[in-house]
Amino acid sequence: MKKKSFFFVSVFLFVMAFCSCENDMATIKKIASLKEFNVETVKDVCTIYSDKGLVKAQLKAPLVLEYNVKEPYKELPNGVLVLFYNAEKKEDGRLKSKYGISYDFKNIIVVKNDVEVVNVKGEKLNTDELTWDTKAHILFTDKPVKITTGKEILFGDGLTAKEDFSEYKIKHLTGTVKVKNDL
Repeated sequence: MKKKSFFFVSVFLFVMAFCSCENDMATIKKIASLKEFNVETVKDVCTIYSDKGLVKAQLKAPLVLEYNVKEPYKELPNGVLVLFYNAEKKEDGRLKSKYGISYDFKNIIVVKNDVEVVNVKGEKLNTDELTWDTKAHILFTDKPVKITTGKEILFGDGLTAKEDFSEYKIKHLTGTVKVKNDL
């Protein structure tokens, strides 16, 4: 009787050990394949964007989380400030928001939450979300926009602009627009 009991206990323990090892190995493989855990934290970041040797913009963020996944991206959870420069290296625009995410492989930065862009003329764009294509040097959104100039306030349902916000096209423009009377 003791031999049978010992045999069944041994088989039971062997099966339990084998099953638990298999589950542990599956868990280990799953964890090893997940690269979301490979996140780097960088504080007080300052990144320079240049084109053909000329500085075009400077991005500043208090915190950047770099996700090293198949298609890497950077999250800027505590906000972002971007300064745009002209050929004479003078600031000619700025962009700020409370959140940003950068997809380097696409050359795209998406900013959200209280987005504000100001150009050298003092014109101000406010929106909830804006995409900056760093390769094409444009800003765009399909979200509602508000543009404040020295004399008027314009509203629209999206826009496309140069990255320094020196020129822009508003989609579905509303608001009071002053027109010169050259008659």
